[in-house]
Amino acid sequence: MQRLGMPPLKNGLGDQGTVAAAKLAGADQFVIGNGVSIIAGFAQGTNSIPEFDGIYGPGPGGIAAAMSEAMTYGKKSVLGIGPTECVIFADETADPLKIAYDLINEGEHGPDSSSILVTTSTNIAHQVEALLWKCIDGVEEKRRQYLQNVFGSTGKGAIVVASNMDEAFDFINWFAPEHLMIVCDKETENRALTSINNAGEILIGEYTPFSAANYGIGITAVLPTNHFARAFSGITSKDMVKYSTIGRLSKDALQEIYPIIKEMGNYEQLPCHVKVADIRLFN
Repeated sequence: MQRLGMPPLKNGLGDQGTVAAAKLAGADQFVIGNGVSIIAGFAQGTNSIPEFDGIYGPGPGGIAAAMSEAMTYGKKSVLGIGPTECVIFADETADPLKIAYDLINEGEHGPDSSSILVTTSTNIAHQVEALLWKCIDGVEEKRRQYLQNVFGSTGKGAIVVASNMDEAFDFINWFAPEHLMIVCDKETENRALTSINNAGEILIGEYTPFSAANYGIGITAVLPTNHFARAFSGITSKDMVKYSTIGRLSKDALQEIYPIIKEMGNYEQLPCHVKVADIRLFN
């Protein structure tokens, strides 16, 4: 049984597109309400919300914190799925206008989005900066306000000019972005792919925008944020599977590994670990 939690629309109902997509994916029940409250319900169970063993999904900081807390109740989830973030690594061959819109692509999610260009080219940096604000002026009001916050003095948007490629790669590996786009010549691209180890997803080339990965490629779009890509990968079906390890020994097999049991048990000063083998083999 699979359930989907979602916030209500103004009419109190769930979003029809979300319901339809979830239904196609196998969801059979839907819970509408505040995201943090729904996660609490899934974690502990209520009169109207059954308890669940696994809770997954992206969201802002409050949702990420709630899923982290749910794990303390033995619920399977994935840490570090918070506000969206991206890094674009670009060189002189990149189209500044496309890069500006790529930054906007992630920045328009919300005022807490992080959207960063990393380059060794001051020329590209200046061109993108100039075009960025012109592009933002053409965005509808709600999203424009988000973008003005992201790329304003208190936001998490930035253009970083590195002194050399190694410095750029070191920064990207430290930041460990949720989304990474690489737009540069082939030689630099190959160097980047061998040097950058920490990213939730890596999109290569000017014709692989973030939106294509979100909507059309088929790769997961639920990815680690907040430096978690240093140690975590994006959510896939394998994260929703658990397994039990199984072992069975014959008496001869137990006899064969008995010296190991005896040595380790004695070393760790756990005599009963040795005794349970003794009574099976020598009594």
